[in-house]
Parts: sequence; C-alpha cells; structure tokens
Amino acid sequence: MSYVFASKNGSLENPELLASAKTLAFDIEGSGVNIGTSVPYGYSLAYEPNSAYYVDIGDQHFKDLLADESRLKIPFNAAYDRSMLKKAGVIIDNLCDPMIAAHLLGNSELSLKALALKYLDLNVVSFKELGRNIIDMSMEELLDYSGPHSMAALMLWGVLEKKLRDLKLLDVFWNIEMPFVPVLSDMEFNGVAVSKDTLNVLGREFDDKIAVIVEGLNYWSGHPNMNHNSPHQVAKLLYEQLGVPVGRTTSTEGKPSVDKRYLETILDKHPYIRPYLLFKQYKTLKHSYVDSLRKQIVDGRVYGSFNQTRTRTGRLSSSDPNLQKIPQRTPIGRRIRTAFIAPKGKVLMKWDYDLVELKGLAHCSQDPALLAAFRAGEDIHTATAIRVFGSAGERAKGKTLDFRITYGGGEPKDRQAFFEMYPGALEWIKRTTAEAREAGYIRTIGGRIRDIPELWSSNPKVQQHGDREVISTIIQGSTAEVMKIGTTRARKELNGSDTKGVLQVHDEAVYEVPERDVDDVIDVLRRTMTYNEWSLPLTGTISVGKSWGDMKEIASVN
Repeated sequence: MSYVFASKNGSLENPELLASAKTLAFDIEGSGVNIGTSVPYGYSLAYEPNSAYYVDIGDQHFKDLLADESRLKIPFNAAYDRSMLKKAGVIIDNLCDPMIAAHLLGNSELSLKALALKYLDLNVVSFKELGRNIIDMSMEELLDYSGPHSMAALMLWGVLEKKLRDLKLLDVFWNIEMPFVPVLSDMEFNGVAVSKDTLNVLGREFDDKIAVIVEGLNYWSGHPNMNHNSPHQVAKLLYEQLGVPVGRTTSTEGKPSVDKRYLETILDKHPYIRPYLLFKQYKTLKHSYVDSLRKQIVDGRVYGSFNQTRTRTGRLSSSDPNLQKIPQRTPIGRRIRTAFIAPKGKVLMKWDYDLVELKGLAHCSQDPALLAAFRAGEDIHTATAIRVFGSAGERAKGKTLDFRITYGGGEPKDRQAFFEMYPGALEWIKRTTAEAREAGYIRTIGGRIRDIPELWSSNPKVQQHGDREVISTIIQGSTAEVMKIGTTRARKELNGSDTKGVLQVHDEAVYEVPERDVDDVIDVLRRTMTYNEWSLPLTGTISVGKSWGDMKEIASVN
C-alpha cells in the first residue's frame, strides 16, 4: 500500500491523476463530532485502492475537485463530512455513503473499522485507537492515519454496491437515502436557535415543581430522607414495604422493576405511584433538555445530530438533544418546545403530515371501508371511538388505538372491534406476517429490507413481538421514506434561499423562514411535501410561530 503525500501548499506527485478521476473517496479530519463546535483540519483523498493523498483544509485546488458535481464522492458518514466541508466553504453533492449502504444491508455495527474488517479483511486504525489529538499530528502522520480510511471507503463501496444490487436495494439507496443526505447535513450545519432565557425560566419552574412533588413523595413513602431518584430504593419501597404487586423485572439482574409502562397500569395500587411518575418526568426533562440544552448553546444556536442509520425501520433519530423524547402533546413538552425559537425577522414554519400511518395502513391493505372513510373526509378517530368505546367523546382513546394498530399493538378486544370495521386491514396483516415468517424479512414500500429473526422463535411471546415488528416496520419505514422524499424535494426548491431546514421529528419538518418569504415557502411546502403516489394523497398541516411550542395552524393541505 503506497501513499502520495500532499503538503499544505498542494504540491504532490501526479496531481493530474486526481483531476481525471471520476470517483473520489475522501475522509475529513477535524476537532470533534459536533458540527457546531468542530473545526475541519484536512482530509485524505483516494481514487484507487492502493494510494491516497492528504491535504490541508485550506488547499483550494482539491476543494474544487470535490465541489465538481460530475464526480462521484465517497465519504464514510457523508452527512458529517459534507457539513465539515461546508464549514470550509465547499458545497459537495453527488455523494455515495458506504455506511448507509451497510445499514441497508442490515449491519448493526457501522464503524468503518468493523465494516472494513468484515468485508475487506482490512484493519484500519480508529480514532479511539489512535489515542492522539489530530491537531498535534504532522501531515505525514495524518496521511498514514486518514489515507487508509479513504481507501477503505472506496473499496467498501465496490463490495457493497454488488450486494445492494443482488438484494434489489439500489433503488432505495440512490433515490431515497442518498438524496436525503444533504437535507440531514444542512439541518446539522444550520442548527436551531434556542432561547437561554426561556431555559433559565423553565429550569427554575421545574426545580420548584420537583421540590413540591418530593414533599408529597416523602409523605406517602413515610421516609423523608429517601432518594426518590434511586430505582433500587423505590422498588424496595413499593414491593417490600407498601405491598404493591411485582409486575416486571429488570432485564439484567432480574430484580423488580419500576418501569414507567408497568407503573402506569397500577396507578390505583398506592398514592405514591402517580406523583413518582410525575417526579421522574420532570427530572428527566430538566436534565435531558433544560440543563443539557443550556450547555450546548453556541452563539445562540444548538447543533444536534440527526441519525440516518440508527433505527431498523429507517426512521430518522436524533441525539444531543434527543428531540423524539420531548413529549409532543403535553403541557410540559410544549413548554420545552417554546425554547426553540426563530431569530428576529424570522418565523418557524412546520409541516406536519396528517394521519400518515393510518393512510399507510389503508394503502397497504387496500381495505375498501378504510379507503372510503378517508376519501369521504370522515374523522377516523371519532369513528373508532364510537365503534370501540361507544362514544364520540372518547376520541382521544380512539386516536391512541388507531396508532397502536399501525404499530401492531392494541388490546385483543379493541383490535377485534377495529378490525370488524376494517376487515381488509386484518386480512393484510395476517397475509403479510405469514409471508414474512416464510421469507424471514419484509420490505417497505420504498424497498428497504428488514430481517426479523423473532418470527422464527420457539417462544410464542417473542414470535408475537416479531409479528408486531412486521407491521410497524412496513408502516413506519414507508412513512419515513415519504418524509425523506418530501423534504428532499422541498430542499431542492428552497436551495439558495434564506429559508433553512432546522428540525425533523417523527412526521414534522421545521423550517426557519424570513417573515417576508412566508407565503412563498407555504406554497413550496404545499407542492413538495404533499405525496400523491399512494392510494390516498398524503397531506399535511402548515403551522407558523415564533417558537416551536407556540405555533398556529395557517394552512391545511387537502
């Protein structure tokens, strides 16, 4: 394996070889992983498996090579590398990410080191193994470290492309996943404005509420010095001293669990339980969001990570902060969302898909009654409430059941009532789970594959979990593909404008929009986000506000 060294001034042997290459693999080296605080130092380049270059980030000649859209660029973890180059003033597209390819192929370990070892029998040095700060390394040392990363990425794609083709995954890779990378990269690069003043107010309010709740917990427990934040002490109190029946046990030690889902089913067993759950909610939200967000603010913005390869269904996830964990429809969750704001002269605009999971069930099952109900504009949740719970006043329960059905859940008697309304949906679920059990995997509408080994388990409970995963993966995965397609279309039309994509959570996409452009962006979202390629149009609601937690609906797209 030979290396060609490029110095800071760009002098290197045979630069015309790079200039003529139609495919370039590259690997960015920087000060960290957070886009908001990290600084790019340089990058390696490879156009063939046996040689690599390393250049300083300031070298313009090689930036021009990467910016050339006629070349295919192969970075491992493309969203990060694209954002870091954008910080250096280079916009790159026409990307191919072996990490995303590996994820589509079902790999759970997605580090370059693990994949190079698995597919290439090549041992590359990870940053953790390096044990040094990048900024302290010479150009020669950086070449020796980073060069193999670019070469490995190039070789990985050669192997993984064939595997994608064999499994008919090239379409979802090239037409859904890779076009979405710039959307995700831009969100990480843009960050979102966050009000520290709002967080400070929330922090004080949460501390006051926690103090009041603790007084109640001390009273009901009979132990004024107890640590209510200790699962061990709470379990001992509930199950040994207060006589609450044990439900679940911890997966690691087999001890009685204070799991939220179980405690919510036994609220009537002791007055301690309800305030304890409220205490845990406030503590978690304060630690994970109020305190954490305050530390993450950089020049008035928070730069979170959006993860394209973390979920088995293909849904986007987020971290630092984990936006999915903020309660969407509770007063507490809305208060936290008010800390995410629009800067002066701008507003936040949100697109929120309407009933997309239920429409996914209707499209997949082709149930005549469910399709007809949507086309007639009926309130599906109210219809479920009347049929299952006997009253239109139970619409909230009907809504919860509707969504549980799309995730393969729901109590047996409630599921029976639902499927009496929509028998075609039940037939589709039975047929699909049977086909998945025979094949061992399922596909989303867009073509993503997911292996579900639980379907072959000898344990009935595990097998039933596999059945639920079949349905939830098809519905969740397919609706996630719609979101990716829609936001990719929107980005293409908004590219070059002052509107920025800043957040995506579940079925919501949030944009930071100049006040003068509100009407134009509404028109763009209406045209690009509405999806007409299923049996039912996937429409949404557009809302606008000065904060994410205080938005008013201004346009329902039907």
